[in-house]
Amino acid sequence: MNEINKTEEKREYCYKFPHPSVTTDCVIFGFDGTKLRILLVQRGIEPYKGRWAFPGGFLKMDEVPQLAFDHDQILRKAELALRQQIHFEPVGFELLPEEFTIKELQNLYEAILDVRFDRRNFYNKMKRLEMLEQMDETVNPSQKKEAFLFRFNKAKYEELKQKGFRLEF
Repeated sequence: MNEINKTEEKREYCYKFPHPSVTTDCVIFGFDGTKLRILLVQRGIEPYKGRWAFPGGFLKMDEVPQLAFDHDQILRKAELALRQQIHFEPVGFELLPEEFTIKELQNLYEAILDVRFDRRNFYNKMKRLEMLEQMDETVNPSQKKEAFLFRFNKAKYEELKQKGFRLEF
C-alpha cells in the first residue's frame, strides 16, 4: 500500500473543513407500566454503524473538548442520578401518565430503585404522605378486581418539600 492510501485510511473521519467532534448524548428514561426503559437509536452511519446508541448530536465547535463514545458510563451515571433524585424530586410522577394505578407507581419505583416493596406497605406509605389524589375512575388491570386511578398532588408535594421532606423507603 502506498503512502497516499495509508494517509487516506488514517484520515477516514477527518474533514476538509473544521468539524466538531464533540456530541451531546441524552439518556431518556421511559416506563412501560412494569419496567424502566431507555430510549436508544440505531446508528445509520459510521462510526459504529448498526450499533445502538443514545440519541444526541454534534455540538458547536466552540463548546467542550473531544469526547469518546462512553455511553456505558453515561448510562450508569444517569441511572445513579435518577436513583438519587427520586428521593428529592417527583421524578417518578413525570414518567407516568397523568392518572395511574398504585401498582403502576410501585412498579416504577421498584424499577428505578431495583428493589421489591410489599404491596400494602407501599400503598400505606403513599396514602400517609397524601401526595396522591384518588380519582373516581377505576380500571381493570386484571379480571379479579378493579383498581382506582390516582393523580399526583404537586401542591402537597411542594408543601412537604418545604418542610425538608425526603422520600424514603
